[in-house]
Amino acid sequence: MLFADSTFLTEFGVASGQAISFGGSPAILKKALYDGVRALFTEQQPQSLAALTGEQLALSLAADTVAISFAPEGGDPITAHSLNLMLLSPESKTRLPALDGIAAELGPTGPNPDEWRPQLEQAPLNDVEMDEFWRQIDASLIPHMARVSRDLVTGVVDKMHLVPRSLDYWSALCGPPLPALDQELWLKQVLDPHRRRLIERDLVKGLNLCLPMYVRDDLTLRPCTAHVSHDALWAALQQLQPIDDPFSLLGVLDLAVARVDEDERFAELAARTVERLCGEQLRRADGLDVYAFLPALVDLVQAELRILPHIASQPAYWRRLCSWTQAGPLVRAFSSQPNSVKISEHSGRTRPVRPSFSICGSPHFLILRRQAGLASTLRSWAACWPCSSGTARNAKACPPQRPSPRRWRRRPKRHRCSFICRGRSNSIACLLSNGSSCPMNFARTSTSARAN
Repeated sequence: MLFADSTFLTEFGVASGQAISFGGSPAILKKALYDGVRALFTEQQPQSLAALTGEQLALSLAADTVAISFAPEGGDPITAHSLNLMLLSPESKTRLPALDGIAAELGPTGPNPDEWRPQLEQAPLNDVEMDEFWRQIDASLIPHMARVSRDLVTGVVDKMHLVPRSLDYWSALCGPPLPALDQELWLKQVLDPHRRRLIERDLVKGLNLCLPMYVRDDLTLRPCTAHVSHDALWAALQQLQPIDDPFSLLGVLDLAVARVDEDERFAELAARTVERLCGEQLRRADGLDVYAFLPALVDLVQAELRILPHIASQPAYWRRLCSWTQAGPLVRAFSSQPNSVKISEHSGRTRPVRPSFSICGSPHFLILRRQAGLASTLRSWAACWPCSSGTARNAKACPPQRPSPRRWRRRPKRHRCSFICRGRSNSIACLLSNGSSCPMNFARTSTSARAN
């Protein structure tokens, strides 16, 4: 970015600054806003600030927020409220409750209150610290999903909202990519601690983020929730209902099966979940089949991540995990909206997206392009989960332990599908015909996984 290059700015005399707006208000330079808010706290009097357009913004204190009022041309006055600006208060008794409120609203992908609390106990944030706090807010999941929900109301979705451009966003969602690490090392050294932190910060919102990541049998959330009581876990799972993302349902099933012998509620939950996953279709409350449009969402995210600056160069396995994880919140966001929306391409054109159509995407989603693809795969796996007696629900549904000899000879060392099929003798052995068809493409010896 040229505007981040101090040499360029000095040589050509370019003046730059960061601006911000609230609730559709005219944009104002952040420095001018910070100075105005500090004056508001010091003088305890409303402040009037000039926006970049020359219009006036009125600042005032309203309960536990800073109120920003403006009058759009030809319209009634509008007031937006900001809890974040309360961090500029000179009193710690004002700053600390504001920090707790922000953390509760944004969840585990937002600013970590434990990191900011010692600083806010001592003094209000300066301009640089406020900019960093805003950056962490912008990188969190909640604001992006809120933008998607607002877009869905209008029927036209901005693709930049569906697939954020910021590397910070994806790092907060799935953990930072480390190209120097082997895939398996990254899973153990980065992803596992990252998921644990998400769940420890907020059980409900952390589970909402981590459940869609359950695309491999050894990515279970059992160790992350071992310390959680039956009642707390049950209450958290109930708050997440309805769950229509199939991989989140598999994650719920995994957690429920681990507790069926100790709590009858989880036995009933496991039975209901298996029944849903074993159906020909996975229908939402409105009757729409999630299997029909989930591949389109995943393929859209994956295609965008392949070309985004700072993201396209990251490891392919990390991008794929981001794609599947992002699809979970998007399925939830789409759950209360019409069946047909348009995605804005930022080029004056829009294209319709109908959740009832299938998509032929990249080679890494061969499982989704098959006639029975995702649905049959999940049905087979769910059918093989052990019931409370320890026997498989349907032993005939389990596919063979390995591919046919002919296929094995054709792809000797490259076949190692690790898609939710390892580590359980009474679970499925291998649902896919070859390792490259795995949604995560986690075949350890596959060269295509590294190249793409």
